[in-house]
Amino acid sequence: MGEPTRLGYSFVGWNVKGAGSSISGTTFTMGSEDATITAVWEAADVEYKVKHYTQNLDGTYSLADTETHTAKTDSNTAGPRKEYTGFNTPEEKSATIAADGTTVIEYYYTRKSYTVSLTSGTGISGTSGGGRYTYGADVEVSATLKDNTAQYTYSWKNWTGDGGGSVADQTYKFTMPAYDVNITANGTQTLNSYLQTIQVRYENGDGSYTQYENVINKKYNYGETVSWSRAQDETYEAGSITSYKVVGPQDTPVQVTIKRRKYQLTLEAGRGIANVEGSNTYRVGQSITITATPGRGYDFNNWTGTGVNGSSNNPYTFNMPTTEVRLTANSSPRNDTPYTVKHWKQTISASADGREEENEYNYTEVEEDRITTLVGTTDSQGGGQVNEYEGFTSPGAKTVTIKGDGTSVLNYYYTRNRYTLKLKEGKGISAAMATGMEEEGEKEYPYEQRVTINARIYVGYVWDKWTGTGLKNEDGSEKTEIPDIKYE
Repeated sequence: MGEPTRLGYSFVGWNVKGAGSSISGTTFTMGSEDATITAVWEAADVEYKVKHYTQNLDGTYSLADTETHTAKTDSNTAGPRKEYTGFNTPEEKSATIAADGTTVIEYYYTRKSYTVSLTSGTGISGTSGGGRYTYGADVEVSATLKDNTAQYTYSWKNWTGDGGGSVADQTYKFTMPAYDVNITANGTQTLNSYLQTIQVRYENGDGSYTQYENVINKKYNYGETVSWSRAQDETYEAGSITSYKVVGPQDTPVQVTIKRRKYQLTLEAGRGIANVEGSNTYRVGQSITITATPGRGYDFNNWTGTGVNGSSNNPYTFNMPTTEVRLTANSSPRNDTPYTVKHWKQTISASADGREEENEYNYTEVEEDRITTLVGTTDSQGGGQVNEYEGFTSPGAKTVTIKGDGTSVLNYYYTRNRYTLKLKEGKGISAAMATGMEEEGEKEYPYEQRVTINARIYVGYVWDKWTGTGLKNEDGSEKTEIPDIKYE
């Protein structure tokens, strides 16, 4: 008998049933009874295939690998699975192995999903693109910077994290890996600084001003305090700005005007100075002109004092120094200052009444004797000659202080002498009377007073004449007789 064949099996031998029957090699020997000959088979190793499909992003699958394995024919065999990064491993599958080697076991690997977690770091107001993504998917994340403020400016820096590495692009694209991604969007927060300008100008002596110049011209950080000041010195007042905090751009420079200090100028009029002009307060360096007006009878001499040099100039111009100034205008008396000498005679009525006060009511000026041509040195003593007047007592010599304005008057007052009139009754005269005389006798009269004398005679007598002494004729000769009974 020839050796049988069977697909997928290996021939082991014959199994003979029946007494006496046997097979040796290819020869069958028939026994004594019916024989049943059965071929004995052993399953052979045959090939089968395992195909691995991975899921595409669109949900379809693509063949990733095909593996060839062997197993016994008709055995129920589980196909080996693979591990793919980013894919779920399917449940194990088994199949009966076909003898012809056509058995195929297919595995479908679905994609895993992972989380993209986004964190907003410094200067980031928000992010987009976080969420769940399947492995291999395209991911695009982006970050939004905070709006710039007066205090801070924000700029993009990078993405950092355990899945994104360090990436400079603000919009970051990557393929989803097989793990969760935790990345942080980072910005840079920069404290803003702003240019601050402080300008100062100084007052000149003439009241004008210098050009503004920068004393500060630099950047200050937001919130930083800006201040500036200068101390007072001999020339300028103190100056400062009101300190302020920087909160944004400066619209215009802060401008400061520094005034010049002012000092007092005091002018005093010395002897003989009628007036001085210019006393006031003045700024340092200011041009000042001062003037002195000498009084009549004086010539200007010079300025003396403290604070500036003296000068013989009038007007005198100088610049105000850095100190108070006190000046005195000085003068010299003139030696040609006129003055007047007047002579006054006491009036009859003043003499009669005993009024001796030296004034124009009690005395009358002898105008023809007035002297106006005398001159002397101002403020010195000026004298004048004393006259002699008949019937008057002359005063003693004296002097007058010569005023610079030429108004000084040396007055001499002459008192009127008083003389006694004595009346006596001669023979045949019953009474002899005179003005103001109440009874016979005598009475004093001022020189040149008009006096009337009269007499009364007894009956049986006739008038003769007055006789006596002390009267004078117009030519100055002595009058010894008066023919009229009533005589003035």
